[in-house]
Amino acid sequence: MKLRSAKLIGAALVMAALTVIGGGSAALAAPSGEDRGKPGVERDVTTATFFDEFIFDVCGVRTNTTLTERITTKTFPDGSQTVHVVANFVPDDPSIASERDAFTDRIAPDGTRTTITSRRARPSTGSCGTAISRLWS
Repeated sequence: MKLRSAKLIGAALVMAALTVIGGGSAALAAPSGEDRGKPGVERDVTTATFFDEFIFDVCGVRTNTTLTERITTKTFPDGSQTVHVVANFVPDDPSIASERDAFTDRIAPDGTRTTITSRRARPSTGSCGTAISRLWS
């Protein structure tokens, strides 16, 4: 079974975290003056369109899907971070319901990662939506 959301979002989270942890971000700079104690905030939006093998495998429908990911990373003065990811999957075929995933991870200064919220909007229309809902149940 392919759970494309977990694979794509997981990869995006790892890339975002590595960018911030690896020093590729201005958010890691030590706060100064009136910013002391406030987190640095970094936002990123990416969009990609691809042939949706997941929908094809589950529903037998050939469609391209556009994935839009919004990632917000907050880096706190103690080195901890929160990474919030929202991913919208919108198929070109209007008979296939769109999907939305969102979660927030907390990364401690020692690198320990804990998911503090998670949700998934499940498609619920048509036979394909029912098949996908059963996979996630």
